[in-house]
Amino acid sequence: MPVFLFLALFLISGHALAQQNLSTGGNIILQKSEVINKDYFAGGQTVTIAGTINGDAYIGAGKIIIDGTINGDLIAGGGEIIINGDVSQNIRVAGGNITLSGKVGRNATILGGNANLTNSADIAGSLVSGVGNLSIYAPVGKDLYLGAGDVTIGNQIDGDINAGVGNLTLTSSAMVAGNVNYISEAVAKILPGASISGQLIHKVPPKKEPEISKKEAIYFLSGFVVFVKTISLISLTVIGFLIIRFFPKFSHETSKLIFSNFWVNLTTGLFALIITPIIFFLLLITIIGIPLAFISLFAFMVAIYTSKIFVSIWIGDFVAGKLNQKWNLYIQFIAGLVSITVLSLIPILGMLVSIIVMLAGLGGLIISKKNFYYKLKDQI
Repeated sequence: MPVFLFLALFLISGHALAQQNLSTGGNIILQKSEVINKDYFAGGQTVTIAGTINGDAYIGAGKIIIDGTINGDLIAGGGEIIINGDVSQNIRVAGGNITLSGKVGRNATILGGNANLTNSADIAGSLVSGVGNLSIYAPVGKDLYLGAGDVTIGNQIDGDINAGVGNLTLTSSAMVAGNVNYISEAVAKILPGASISGQLIHKVPPKKEPEISKKEAIYFLSGFVVFVKTISLISLTVIGFLIIRFFPKFSHETSKLIFSNFWVNLTTGLFALIITPIIFFLLLITIIGIPLAFISLFAFMVAIYTSKIFVSIWIGDFVAGKLNQKWNLYIQFIAGLVSITVLSLIPILGMLVSIIVMLAGLGGLIISKKNFYYKLKDQI
């Protein structure tokens, strides 16, 4: 998700993003002497941060090395992530192999294949992690929420441990101030010297039933749909806030365009939905156009996903007008997004609303980008 956010923002408005601190290329290095006094974006084969960033850092790369200081949040995705420096706020990272040896001022979210929190690291807040193998030799100031294959804990945990694991090991250096609640088929290995101030609660996961009844299947599917919609709503809210934060004028103008040219936008969106797959397959059969085909398809999928954001702003603005209220873009967006989500839950009508929202938003986004291109062209 972090890489997707980075690319989504980049594709929405390259000119606007260029006004922020954006670095792209093969090997990117922020030197030790460099200081960035705003949010920083980087994408490449290798990204090394040795300097200071007085803001949030958004990084996507094959290998990421943080040796400097980030006085904000770190949001990163890559194959290998090494964090030796300090992050004053939160870290949200996803990668194949992750090593944390620096200090985290607040909370940490770590997703990936393998993660190692060395004894040089320090997390002041809580830790949320979903990985294959997790080693925690760093002190954690609050609770742990873990989902992993193998987990080893060997330091002070000033809170509860809540885990669903294959194997859980507490070394002789482990000290848990709260409870240890874990779900596993195997009994935890508590080595001599380890201490747990609270309760040790072990639950065995229920065995799978050979058959699932129709009623259970309906409950499962209903729960799954609710879960997916909830995750989608949260993700879209985060992306919407980021787009409004960095491109407020673009967001406002695009939403107004949808309102003033609704049927034109709807037709444009429908045309784009039909013609884009055709162009994709035509580029594929040319062989040399294969990279461009997938880049175009990805950009189109990003446009479809983000189109709901601008329609939500438009709906929120409409509702505010009916209530004789003046809302900022954030409130308009939330009001519109909630309205669309509620309507989408209604059978048949919900599907129709979702299609109209997608087509109108997609068409408005395409026309807005076209207008932006012509304005930029006239200035050259």
